[in-house]
Amino acid sequence: MGFILSGECEVESHTADGNKISLNFLRDGDSFGVLALFSDEDFPTEIRARKSTSVLFLDKSSLVALIEASPKISLNLIKFLSRRVAFLNGKIDTVTQGSVDTKLASYLLSRAKAEGGSSLSFNFKRCSEVINCGRASVYRSVKFFENKGYIKAENKKIYILDTEKMEEFLK
Repeated sequence: MGFILSGECEVESHTADGNKISLNFLRDGDSFGVLALFSDEDFPTEIRARKSTSVLFLDKSSLVALIEASPKISLNLIKFLSRRVAFLNGKIDTVTQGSVDTKLASYLLSRAKAEGGSSLSFNFKRCSEVINCGRASVYRSVKFFENKGYIKAENKKIYILDTEKMEEFLK
């Protein structure tokens, strides 16, 4: 299990056809790899540093010792895993939405919720990979939401101007 002490990493999943899908961005205080400690299955994911990053690694025996020493750590681990399941369910919803517009809206809202803000760094290529749509379609969808006044795209950022309207769009 790894804990990001400083820096930023990207979590990518490998699909059966060899493509990579960006799942998440990890920043200071985030962690990864707990499922791999307690599962016999391989997880086809890769953690990649996006800039200089320091990580604290904890092996299974050390984590088990901490859990046995403190019930509070067990409870926090359960809470953490529950949040991860909810996050992954949101990712599944994003990828399985019908149109590019609904995929993009779902993606932007889930990122805003996860990152706790309405200003998001944005890369068209990465977004198209995550929501499994062509880059030109993502450009058109961004323009669609800009014309409606829901978002503003500027300098590799997306600003969500009207969260409520974006959420209503998904209904």
